[in-house]
Amino acid sequence: MEASIFNPIFNEVVTKKLQEYGYLSKGQCLYKTKGETVAALLRRTYRGDQGTNFIFCIRHRFVRDLKDLQTKNIYLKDAIDYPFRIAMVNFKEEDLFGITYEPINYLRPSEIGYEGIYYGDIPIEDTDKIVEKLNRLTNNIINYEGKIINLLTPQRCQDLIEKKSTGAFIERMWIEDYKNFLEN
Repeated sequence: MEASIFNPIFNEVVTKKLQEYGYLSKGQCLYKTKGETVAALLRRTYRGDQGTNFIFCIRHRFVRDLKDLQTKNIYLKDAIDYPFRIAMVNFKEEDLFGITYEPINYLRPSEIGYEGIYYGDIPIEDTDKIVEKLNRLTNNIINYEGKIINLLTPQRCQDLIEKKSTGAFIERMWIEDYKNFLEN
């Protein structure tokens, strides 16, 4: 299967459905804001690859990004700017209790746990498995996004980051941002 076949499937199964639930499409990524919280389905593909990677992320609007150290752009495309990154394809209700901050090596962003679909070897007529996986992704975002947002309050996020912080620059900055927000 080629990208010219896969991308319309992704748009139909994921993008259109999430847009019905208030997500905005910016490039290949989808974003939704609820109060101070930004939920994002980040998607990346590489030219020449016959696959795509994606991850569901949560951040707060007042948290600075790593590149510009600012809060002006709330729709960030890099998962490194999101303290909370969650694999959603196989997400279940009990996984809500396991959501936590997971430090990464910010010099090696490839360690971020993207989920993916490789469609290069899939015959055009055999798209059922791809559609099923994309439906699970979409339905899990729709079913659990609100619960995840309610769980990840600014106070809880600060606590989780402080608990697992490795002392990285961005972690110190996020903790400072949360403290400043909660004091006001």
